[in-house]
Amino acid sequence: ILVTVNNGALSDVVVFIEGIEKGKPFKFAGTDVKADTCRFLAQGPSSFVGVVMEGGEFRVENLDADPDDPKSVDGVLHNPHTYNVYGPSSRTIFNKPLPTKGQLINYKFKKLDLKKSPIIFLQCDQHNFMEAWFHGVKSPYYAVVGKDGTFTIDGIPPGEYEIEAWHPMMGETKEQKVKIAPNGKISVNFEFSSADVKIKSIEPKKDEKGEKEG
Repeated sequence: ILVTVNNGALSDVVVFIEGIEKGKPFKFAGTDVKADTCRFLAQGPSSFVGVVMEGGEFRVENLDADPDDPKSVDGVLHNPHTYNVYGPSSRTIFNKPLPTKGQLINYKFKKLDLKKSPIIFLQCDQHNFMEAWFHGVKSPYYAVVGKDGTFTIDGIPPGEYEIEAWHPMMGETKEQKVKIAPNGKISVNFEFSSADVKIKSIEPKKDEKGEKEG
């Protein structure tokens, strides 16, 4: 379990608003992950969580090599395995080897089952302690919370919405209703406690197959 708290502020949270049909342009640049010193590091405010989008690219780059190991001079073998998570079970999206330092997997999420499961789990089949988590988004109205526990979502059209906060190890998503006035600003505070912590145990669905190479 990875739960990071700094002076009472919980990091590694994805905050998002759903149901906004119109608003500012959304140019999603894709999702980047680095395999570095046998860790999967999401590139953004959090190295443990990030976001994905249907139709968006998911890039994993291997930065690891071991000059002292003849088998790993050119690279430490990692095997990024992504799952769509459905509660305690999951479905493989892709499972590809990444044996060489500098090698990049660039996978396009053509279709994600975000309605049933907006959660994507990344784990290395060679080193199962390497993992990262991602939440699907449909609009630019989201934020990933970094070490200071704060977030900002700007350009929200006036209206009444439900804002949600998700941490992969903190059980159910927290929700709050908000009302945004024209050119208005509001503050929202989400509270999590140790009682919210849930141990994640992911079991792949045997009747569903994803893309595999190697």
